[in-house]
Amino acid sequence: MNVDPVLKLITFKAASAVTKRKIIGRLRNLCNAISDNFPEVQHTNQIKLKHMQYLKNVWFARYRPATVADYERSLRILTEALGKEEHWLPPLKLVKDPAKGGRSIVIGSIRSNARRKRLGW
Repeated sequence: MNVDPVLKLITFKAASAVTKRKIIGRLRNLCNAISDNFPEVQHTNQIKLKHMQYLKNVWFARYRPATVADYERSLRILTEALGKEEHWLPPLKLVKDPAKGGRSIVIGSIRSNARRKRLGW
């Protein structure tokens, strides 16, 4: 699956080159896992909530907790880049609790409709 349309919607504000490379690699792995297990999904705009739930419930089971946490961050970035965070993050249980704190956000997604239309979304 071609991840380039999603990568154009992600902004790496203050992320290092290593962080950027790791996140792009994880996004490619997530999308490849979806396309391998769901052959009907050929493009990133065809990804649905059920595909994300498959990743979280089945595909993540083979990894250790630290790796799962990294992939969950990448799954959250993918969800935000697809513009589905409002509806998909609560069922995926990826909503951040502001009282807990956590890592600062250095990676975001473009929310401008003009840019999305220009990119073909």
